[in-house]
Amino acid sequence: MKVPSFLGVGRRGKLLMTHRFVVTMGIAAMGFQSVTGIELTEEVTYINEGGNNAAPVMLKAPRTQPHFLTFKRGLVVTSLKSITAMMPGDVASFGSSGTPGTLIVLDEQQDIRNIYAFTSLGMVEWQLADLEAEKGGILVETMKIAHKGLTKITIPDF
Repeated sequence: MKVPSFLGVGRRGKLLMTHRFVVTMGIAAMGFQSVTGIELTEEVTYINEGGNNAAPVMLKAPRTQPHFLTFKRGLVVTSLKSITAMMPGDVASFGSSGTPGTLIVLDEQQDIRNIYAFTSLGMVEWQLADLEAEKGGILVETMKIAHKGLTKITIPDF
């Protein structure tokens, strides 16, 4: 199954697909250097069951903390804004509460191999890399969202 054409076209042309994954957040498709926090964890508690001395019994506990995804990318400036204009006000709507998102993983031929869906609970952290005049590196921004959990979507074979 190929990437739908609407995910590959933006105002500046096609997305650079060498990273082999696409992130959608609401109606936007975005490219990131990395996405971390792709995991499934459960909170559990252990009890000793009467008459069963071999091992404690593990019970699933109610979740007290959300899941997190961290997105990292080089910052693109489309106009001559000051650095203060790029502060969280511009990215506050990223991953706003209730926004659906997907992580689409591609293979070498750009065929979809896995899709993970999530619902954002909102952005909890935004960070801009240190500004260093002596280095000529790319300015990187990091955004962290809380979410309700990842669901793997089955991909039909055509």
